[in-house]
Amino acid sequence: MVAYHVVLRMVVVVVLVSATSSFLIVQREGTTTHPHSFVKKACCNHYIPDESPQIQRLMEWLSSHQEGIGYRQRQWNDVAIGSSSEAGIRGVFSKRSFLPGDVILKIPYTSSLVINEEYDKFGQTKLLRAQEPHFGFQFWQRYMNDTEARVKYQSYFDCLPLTSDDPHFDPTPDFWSEDEIRQVELPSLVDQWLSRKRYIYKMVNDAGQSDNRTTILLCCWLVQTRAFTITYKKKKKKENSTATTTTRSLSSRVVLIPFLDMVNHARLANARIKVVENITYPNESYYALVATDIIPKGSELFICYGTGKETSLELFGKYGFFWASCQRRRRSSGVAIVVVAYQPKNME
Repeated sequence: MVAYHVVLRMVVVVVLVSATSSFLIVQREGTTTHPHSFVKKACCNHYIPDESPQIQRLMEWLSSHQEGIGYRQRQWNDVAIGSSSEAGIRGVFSKRSFLPGDVILKIPYTSSLVINEEYDKFGQTKLLRAQEPHFGFQFWQRYMNDTEARVKYQSYFDCLPLTSDDPHFDPTPDFWSEDEIRQVELPSLVDQWLSRKRYIYKMVNDAGQSDNRTTILLCCWLVQTRAFTITYKKKKKKENSTATTTTRSLSSRVVLIPFLDMVNHARLANARIKVVENITYPNESYYALVATDIIPKGSELFICYGTGKETSLELFGKYGFFWASCQRRRRSSGVAIVVVAYQPKNME
């Protein structure tokens, strides 16, 4: 932890000195004892496929859910989970070329883990945020602490960094001591990080789950760093009416989407998440990864986390990494909060 803090102090100085716009990008890579370091790059077009038994079981489990969305089985021949040969960071890579608008991959609703949903009530809509700690606690209650759910999603859980010594674990300030957080010496961030940490500890104690504090803390981290916050307009038929006119009801959802949560971040990304929901036949609904740029074969796939406007320090506080980009891509894919489209039965 001391090593992490020393590197953070160094990178904070670089950020403050090199800030030239409202979006700060760390230009200098630090060193650390953690296998992944703090800085992630979006420059590598070469990767080493992950052929581990855990990834193979995940692919088989996801394939078993594909029938409902009528999607081609060969989609798994188009993408691969692997590690960039340059940085050694796990990500998702293309095994063929894609053009803007191409659907790269579909993950059915039945494979996702819904943590919470909020529907429009009397014209008032609450937008959920995955970084809110109580969603991590709900994830622990609904999935990690439930035997039936653990069995159902075991193939997915086996691919998650569920221990701090996992090579894919990027620690956030949740895992720092209060003294280490204060040494960052940026009051607004210190207050924010301390407030979150104290909220989690209070939530655990109030629930009488002190013995499970470490596991719940990890669940809060998992949801903050991997879950998607989705807002969408859902068409519904008006009650007591035979007319075909529909009304739109805003809704917000926090959800974990296996495989798609392994796609890494780039401010200038080459893909986005699109949600297609079939109200009449829910089992035909899915989350799609769609290309927003020309993607050559062998390239890593990236989406934009958050709003695309976070500073490097804000990204670090939420996801546990700083971002260094080669700026090779010319346009952004948008944000991680996506819009759900309605798909009638007779549409492909």
